[in-house]
Amino acid sequence: MQIKKTTLKNGLRILTHTIPDTKNVTITVFVKTGSDYERDNEMGLSHFLEHMCFKGTTKRKTSFDISKEFDVLGAKNNAFTSNDMTAYWVKGQVVHIEKLFDLVSDVYLSPTFPQSEIEKEKGVVLEEINMYNDRPQRVVYEKFLHLMYGDQPIGRTTIGTPGSVKTLNQTDLLRYHKLQYVPQRTVISVSGGVQHKQVLSLIKKYFNISGLNAGREKSKIKKYIPKSRVLHTYKKTDQTHLILGLPGVSIFDKNAHIYDLLARILSGGMSSRLFILLREQLGVAYYVGAYSENSLAHGLFLINAGVTTSKTALVISKIQEVIQDIAVNGIGLEELNRAKNSLIGSMYLGLETSDAYSVYFGENELLKNQIEMPSEYERKIRSIKATDIQKVAKLLCKKGLARLATIGPQKNGHEFAKQLL
Repeated sequence: MQIKKTTLKNGLRILTHTIPDTKNVTITVFVKTGSDYERDNEMGLSHFLEHMCFKGTTKRKTSFDISKEFDVLGAKNNAFTSNDMTAYWVKGQVVHIEKLFDLVSDVYLSPTFPQSEIEKEKGVVLEEINMYNDRPQRVVYEKFLHLMYGDQPIGRTTIGTPGSVKTLNQTDLLRYHKLQYVPQRTVISVSGGVQHKQVLSLIKKYFNISGLNAGREKSKIKKYIPKSRVLHTYKKTDQTHLILGLPGVSIFDKNAHIYDLLARILSGGMSSRLFILLREQLGVAYYVGAYSENSLAHGLFLINAGVTTSKTALVISKIQEVIQDIAVNGIGLEELNRAKNSLIGSMYLGLETSDAYSVYFGENELLKNQIEMPSEYERKIRSIKATDIQKVAKLLCKKGLARLATIGPQKNGHEFAKQLL
């Protein structure tokens, strides 16, 4: 597997991953901006701009003009926004690659943000917010971020609030697009039945961007200490949804892969510790998961579950006991190797398509300024020792670190606070 990279004089980075014997190609255009880059009066702007890029361009006046050209090619396209990035992607047949570049470059570089579409799209985003608010698993995560970071960009939702979305206007969109959608913040990742020389030629034709503006960087994260380590939200639900979280590490930390593997030990499959305990032995949860969330300047180690309401306090205590057991007693070689194989296998299974490769390589380049090949990730996971896992578990068991967000029919979370280490 080989990745070819070219950086143009304007700072635009181009990646090509050739997949032999495929007739498809995925083009993903990344820009290093997201909700973490917004100011207090811009909540939800990155996400709203992503929506508005599809509402008309200088060449294609309406959203229908854009969508019908994607559809006639039999192509799939979409976009997504996170705290760290925004990305626009299209997947189609290689024979249509020039048209695909024409379309995705037009959407990315030349949106007009028609005034007539702005108010309508606000309604769409408000319904998207309503949709997420009906999903307690999503809401409890947003509540946890606020509990962890308070009222600063990293502690807010990517999509914004109804109030913040309603205030966004055309001037905001034009200014933010001009500021952030610049060559030095852009990575184009192409994967499929293509060659690098062909990709370079098309990018020089359709992404002819000038300017040396470096854009805006993130605000520095401020240390936040909440009044309580528990944030409970009352809602008439049939189960209680929770996130128990602790400080993790950034994507640049040498121990990031150890946190990934510990999360796999806790919840990676039906033989993992938390799945066996909460679902098979106690019968108090349908879903439970653990994951390490790594960003540019911070990280979180999170455990989420939907549990029997009357057993919530017990579950909170049991989750911590599992981590404490690893911290005190460590893990055996068989369990360690099983988790390694599970994590590595999941990675390779997730990299079977051109769109998966395009996003994988593009994110690596955008955020890390380098690419960690899948084989290198596998090597790092294979090299982790049982003592490495035990050390990280000990860090997570330090008293006073854990914080908890819950959503359920309880009046408050006082009982839950007693269970935290």
